[in-house]
Amino acid sequence: MLELTAEQQHQLKLPEKQKIVKKALDHFQKELPRIYRKHGHDTLKSRLEEGYTVAVELGISKKKLIFTYMLYSVSAPLLRNVTRMQDHFQKSSNRPDLVAQDLFTLLKFRPGSSNKRT
Repeated sequence: MLELTAEQQHQLKLPEKQKIVKKALDHFQKELPRIYRKHGHDTLKSRLEEGYTVAVELGISKKKLIFTYMLYSVSAPLLRNVTRMQDHFQKSSNRPDLVAQDLFTLLKFRPGSSNKRT
């Protein structure tokens, strides 16, 4: 059986990363234009790429969860800190995808946030 090095695996995922980052940039531009303008294209792209990299390193495998992780990581720098997040993910006995879903639920309904759309 053929085994790929970490670098080869990374290279195979680059087109996927570029597609999902573009999709996230489009999402911000269309759905969240204030955030898009506030951060600017280059900063936003950089943060989304960092979010993608961390999500993959944490073992999140579902594209929808990776996409959501990227979106949250734009305004939550802690999510772009792979060392801190690995500690959180490793403390759980659940699969990374389940840990990510729990994390998103907590972020969505955190105290003091407005969950109603006006």
